Amino acid sequence: MIYTNEAGIQKRPGSEPIKVPVGGFVPQFFERTIGHSFAPTVFVSNTLMDAVYEEPIVSKLYIDVAQGYDKQALDTLKQKTDEDYEISRTSKLEAQEELREAKMMLYILGGGVALILALIGILNFVNVMSVGIMVRKQELATLECVGMSRKQVRRMLVGEGLGYALITLFFVFTAGSAITFGVFKLFQQQAAYAIFTYPFIPVLIASLAVLAICIITPENAYRSIYKSTIVERLREAE
Repeated sequence: MIYTNEAGIQKRPGSEPIKVPVGGFVPQFFERTIGHSFAPTVFVSNTLMDAVYEEPIVSKLYIDVAQGYDKQALDTLKQKTDEDYEISRTSKLEAQEELREAKMMLYILGGGVALILALIGILNFVNVMSVGIMVRKQELATLECVGMSRKQVRRMLVGEGLGYALITLFFVFTAGSAITFGVFKLFQQQAAYAIFTYPFIPVLIASLAVLAICIITPENAYRSIYKSTIVERLREAE
């Protein structure tokens, strides 16, 4: 029997169930694109549609445009559908524009938060390193008394700074990269079209900045104390 529903199918007394032979199957990804319900999606011919439906209704229309004509096709659709509020439109170009605006907002917010955290980390490192060298003033003076040159002391302090930098970069490239990829996988659940690309250039720039800071900070801190003589530094420590 054929029953009446929203599509306009009319019940016909004495009618027999329609049997449709299965002609084949379409790829699964194609079915996911067309159908969005738990029931299987069935593709039939226009002839059968005309026989079953008195007034067939087009509920969804997919338009595949040749490369280079996307903007032109979208403008035409806007002219024909913008004034009809019963028609909803989903365009790849419009989705890309919305995603671009969202990415820009995320870049601004994420960049601002990252910059604040970076400044806090840099100031904390500079403070800890400078205070540590000032506290070790007697120790460094003692090393110079037993024959260690200022160049060797400077090299030792710079080596300590580089050690901090290498530890930081190790966690950035391991745990940091893993966390970044994990956040992307969560985002991909909402946007399956998203593609992961590792930010090599920003990470390289940040790594060079970390190395420079870890080298310059102990160098400047040591310069501020070695201007005085070894005797003066030992007396200050006493």
